[in-house]
Amino acid sequence: MLPLRANRAEIGVNGICSMNQAYHRSKQYSESKLGQLRQTLQSCVPANVAVLTFGSYARREASEQSDIDYIVVNDEIAAEEPQMEIIEQRIASIVKTEPSSGGAFAEKVARAIC
Repeated sequence: MLPLRANRAEIGVNGICSMNQAYHRSKQYSESKLGQLRQTLQSCVPANVAVLTFGSYARREASEQSDIDYIVVNDEIAAEEPQMEIIEQRIASIVKTEPSSGGAFAEKVARAIC
């Protein structure tokens, strides 16, 4: 893969500003939603459970169209179904959880790892 190269005349000052603004907008959006998630999940996630994000939210690159990629880590062999449903409902009340159709990750996967 060749590196992308461009000089200032090709991009223009406005192009650079737009990229910078888009970066800050997505970072601010991501951090805002993650803060809401932390606050909401504190009351329903026990001490032996962790909810970890990855993908665009973890990179702070999410937008209103982004779904959230997350994993629930539990120190028990199988998580209790009602507890998992509560966590998923709380997350879905704040951010999109359904993957975009037709994308590389267009399928929701639930797995228990023993």
